[in-house]
Amino acid sequence: MSEMADDVSGLMNGLGFSRYHVLGWSMGGNVAQEVALCHPDEVASLILMSTYTRRPDRSSYAIDAMLNSVREGASISNFMQMMNTWCLTQSHYAGKKLVPRPRDGVDEGRLLRGFLWQKAALDSFDSTRRLHLIACPTMVVHGEEDIMVPFRMGEDLARGIAGSEMVCVPRAGHIIPPESCSSRIVSFLERCSVELHALAADRAASLAKE
Repeated sequence: MSEMADDVSGLMNGLGFSRYHVLGWSMGGNVAQEVALCHPDEVASLILMSTYTRRPDRSSYAIDAMLNSVREGASISNFMQMMNTWCLTQSHYAGKKLVPRPRDGVDEGRLLRGFLWQKAALDSFDSTRRLHLIACPTMVVHGEEDIMVPFRMGEDLARGIAGSEMVCVPRAGHIIPPESCSSRIVSFLERCSVELHALAADRAASLAKE
């Protein structure tokens, strides 16, 4: 996670941004915490969505079982369909039936290795005893019906960061629909606005056009 946090910092500095807002979802929330912890002078505000301080044991067990099924011959497509059942809500699946997907010729071995490396990073991440070091304005956004990362874990995260805001999104699972939280996020960012140097502002405008 710290390597990915350094990548974020390196990218933003390379683009000319010495201060920036960070939003991370799920595993990205782990990376976002590391950016705030390892590069505190750069982070103007932090938004943590559907994430935690230490990975949930039940979810970790389930993901290991899914990855093992791919090792034994299941397709990456099956893996992703199983993963989505942990990320979406009961209402999303109402009336739906599984439609098997044929293998599409992707390099499944390479994808499996990537997922295994990600899982190793998830297993080793633990910010529980470092949360008090996060000093930037922080918002924690969590779905009320998240079974991948139970809502109480979002509450624990918010409690550990002094002054953070907790946003509960009703009827949302691990994947939170943008329309259910975007207005709260925009309002938070407006309160934590960053003044850009002229060069960085020009670069930001150019990137927006692209």
